[in-house]
Amino acid sequence: MEAIIQNHGFVDGNKRTAVFLLFYFATLSKYSISPIEDEENIDLELENMAVAMASGQVDSKTVAQWLRPRLKPL
Repeated sequence: MEAIIQNHGFVDGNKRTAVFLLFYFATLSKYSISPIEDEENIDLELENMAVAMASGQVDSKTVAQWLRPRLKPL
């Protein structure tokens, strides 16, 4: 996620691609990304983290810490 966002591999869509690939690789690894609480909006939180990562406010360790409890085996 961080590499795609920081290295700007595409003219547009780097953050969207990074979030999509996060979900894709989780699925390939036989995991789903699920909310901890009912009112938690995973898509919105990942979008906000991608924006924060692009501006240097969030790093991959922060995303990993957030993601770890939300990964559930399929």
